[in-house]
Amino acid sequence: MKKLATIGLVVLALIAAPRAAHAAKIQGSIGFGGGFEPTGSTHLKNATGIHFVNPIIVTSPRSGDYSLVPAGTLATFTDFGFNPATTPVAPLWSFTFGGKTYSFDLSSVVVVKQTNGFLNLTGTGTLHIDGFDDTAATWSFSGTKQGASFSFGSAAAAAAPEPASIMMLGLGFLGTARAVRRRWSL
Repeated sequence: MKKLATIGLVVLALIAAPRAAHAAKIQGSIGFGGGFEPTGSTHLKNATGIHFVNPIIVTSPRSGDYSLVPAGTLATFTDFGFNPATTPVAPLWSFTFGGKTYSFDLSSVVVVKQTNGFLNLTGTGTLHIDGFDDTAATWSFSGTKQGASFSFGSAAAAAAPEPASIMMLGLGFLGTARAVRRRWSL
């Protein structure tokens, strides 16, 4: 019985113990603009991929950890296929500003709408900024045949478990160990 209670206390102590500091998750969104050409066909409706006409520039919106990046900052994009999807693409985009590298790794692509004059894609991936924790994110791409322009936005999507939740889990384990001990001591 004492062993079970001791194990419960050890588990709680390990969960509650201070850990090495982690960098913060990335917050905010960023937009891009520039040219692209469909691949697999000259028509958007039958396209199977995207060839970016680099350089691409940072546009609006910019918020959170991207808010200091000036509009017009040059970014490099990597071509990718969406039918079938050629994922992962690491990085899909990247740029450097203020001594930090910003990038996004593409992990999934979904075709939302594809017509002769319009292409809309969404998906998931991972944001990277030097000094921050890698952060799960969503993205979207919208492109038109006229003017060959697009927009891309990403925003943090996944929340990390908070320390209080982990502490509650540990207390639950301790409570279970105590209940088992009581039952066995009767």
